[in-house]
Order: sequence, then structure tokens, then C-alpha cells
Amino acid sequence: MNRRNLILIAVAVVATLTVAALYVFVLNLDGIVERAIEKYGSAAAGTAVRVDGVTIGLQAGRGSIHGLTVANPPGFSSEPLFALGEITLDLDTASLTAKVPVIEVIKIAAPHFLYQLNGQGASNLGVIQKHLQKGGGKAQTASDGEPVRLKIKRLTIAGGKGMVDLSAFGGKRLQATLPPIVLTNLGGSKGITAEELSRTVLNALIRALEEAAARQGAEQLLRKQGGNALQRLLGQ
Repeated sequence: MNRRNLILIAVAVVATLTVAALYVFVLNLDGIVERAIEKYGSAAAGTAVRVDGVTIGLQAGRGSIHGLTVANPPGFSSEPLFALGEITLDLDTASLTAKVPVIEVIKIAAPHFLYQLNGQGASNLGVIQKHLQKGGGKAQTASDGEPVRLKIKRLTIAGGKGMVDLSAFGGKRLQATLPPIVLTNLGGSKGITAEELSRTVLNALIRALEEAAARQGAEQLLRKQGGNALQRLLGQ
């Protein structure tokens, strides 16, 4: 067998292995994304992040995440802090191989939140927020060692229901409807890391919960307790 034939065979073997590897990757892409969400989400939030399932359709440019929950930090309810109904993503498939992939739209439908104050006067969201501000969790990196960045053109959160737990102050659990949240052009031209995205979305949720809690009379109840009870509840 001459040298030319050996080279052709070697190229064919490499090509076959590459195709096989890509095939295995695509078949397992849902599981890879699910594990990445749980790993990096838990590290960033400082509490357990779990996902029931992920479906990614690269050809259709769509994805969905089901049953994403974020556990409360220690010292709070055993109920989830966040329980997000369904998250859908519209992907710009032409950008998937670019340095900064683009997500056209992320929609979070029917989320549920438990906003709670414990006996020490700390709020569960405040604890999570402080962890994020400390830079909790190591950013996911690409093969060149740079943080993975995305550009998100539009992110919406709609149909949210919240529970404001004031039992630590002798109050009740108040149901609250969250106002719609719309965030646009996240990451700009340089992109946004997962940690930065978590911080941005969390801050938007906290503002929405503040508004919802105020509408339910939580502000008036906490003012009666004196001191900075309201500020502690709102994680200020």
C-alpha cells in the first residue's frame, strides 16, 4: 500500500470518528445542557438548582427547559425559592459557531416564587443576591479559556405568582401577582456571562417582588415592626 493510500485511509478514519463524535454529542446535547445548568446554576446561586428536562432542537433553532427549581438557602423554607414553569428559547442558528452566540428570545412562563423573611431578619432572595455579588461560582469557559458569553436580544417573564411570607413578623403568607418583566439587549455586542445574566435577572425579579409585596400591604405591616424590617425583607 503506497503512502497516498495510507493518507486517504487515515483521513477517512478521522472523518468517520469526527462524524460519530458529533452524532453522539447531538444525541446527548439535552443532557449536556441540563447538567451544565445544574452545575453552574448551583455554583452561582449557592443553593441547589435542579432541572426536570431539557429539549434542544438545533435545526429548528428552538429549545425548552422544564421544571427548573432553585432551592432556598439554609435557614429558610424547604419549599423552592423559585419554581419556573417552562422556559423557551429561540436561537439564532447562524450565530451558534460565532464567538458570541445570539439568543433571539427567552420566555419564562408562569414562574412561582417564595419571598421569605426568617427570624434573623434576612430575606431568602437577599442571601442569594449577596452570594451572586460576591462572584459565587466560576464562570463557564470556552476552549480558549475565555468566559462563555451570549447575547440575548429579549427576555420576558410573564404570568408570575409569588408568595410573600411574613410569618416571622406575626403576619401571614400573602399571595402576589408579579408584573411582567421585559429585558432587552442583554450583553450588548460583547455578550454576557451566565453569572452576569443570573445577577441581572435576579435583580429584575427582586424589583418586581418589591412592587408585588407593596401592593399586598407588606410594606405597611413591616413598618409597624419598626427598624429596618422592610429593607431586610427586600434584601436592601
